[in-house]
Amino acid sequence: MKRNLNLLLICSLLQAMFAYTVISKLAEFSEFRNAMRLQPIPATLASLLTYLLPFIEAIAVILLFQPFQKFGLWLSTILMATFSLYIVLGMFGLLGKMPCSCGGILGKMPLGYHLAFNLFFLILSLLGTHILKRKEVWKI
Repeated sequence: MKRNLNLLLICSLLQAMFAYTVISKLAEFSEFRNAMRLQPIPATLASLLTYLLPFIEAIAVILLFQPFQKFGLWLSTILMATFSLYIVLGMFGLLGKMPCSCGGILGKMPLGYHLAFNLFFLILSLLGTHILKRKEVWKI
């Protein structure tokens, strides 16, 4: 019972965070697109990610549906690890000028706070996968 409640809380927090980022990006789409164009990545990849990232982040809604939680948690883990690595590379100056394209209040955070925010949600994602794995083991 406690595992189910913890897993529901983790999935709800992750889903809320991803929903907020998607809504922020779509509400301010022209700003998001412009920030993506300024990223230190090839222009073609930036254009692709402009449309792909909100779609991938919107998939987080599946975290609320039990049959898809495992996929959603792994997707969340991969996204948060990738975003965190990107921030770390930017903090060490390995990417040159790195405008934040996160949208909403997240785009206004200093990189250190943004990294802490991302690591918090990465840890939640990993904890959720661990809880789900233990839950599956007990079903056998």
